[in-house]
Amino acid sequence: MANFGFPNPYPPVDPPDVAQRVNEAIQRLQERGALRDDHCPRCGVFDWEVDFIAIPSVPLPNAGLNLQGNVVMHVGISSPSSYIPALTLVCRNCGNTIIHNLKKLGLVGGK
Repeated sequence: MANFGFPNPYPPVDPPDVAQRVNEAIQRLQERGALRDDHCPRCGVFDWEVDFIAIPSVPLPNAGLNLQGNVVMHVGISSPSSYIPALTLVCRNCGNTIIHNLKKLGLVGGK
């Protein structure tokens, strides 16, 4: 939501452990070679917004993505059956968005 240059009277309040969780995720990415450079790979600017998100997901049909060229795949309108826990890094200059699966990084239940 745009604030049109006025200070937000209700700034977002992060739980105290968010900074610790962000640092842990960044450290894990660095250990795995995913963050070799702190600058955006698209525009070269170092100005990131970091958020934890849950991406809603629905399973693909048995055919997966190997559908015939003339078949249109419709995803059901029902609620998502699961969520993918993720860390997003969004460049504040160009909007480049990088998404990392927290489960694969071992930062949420299971691997």
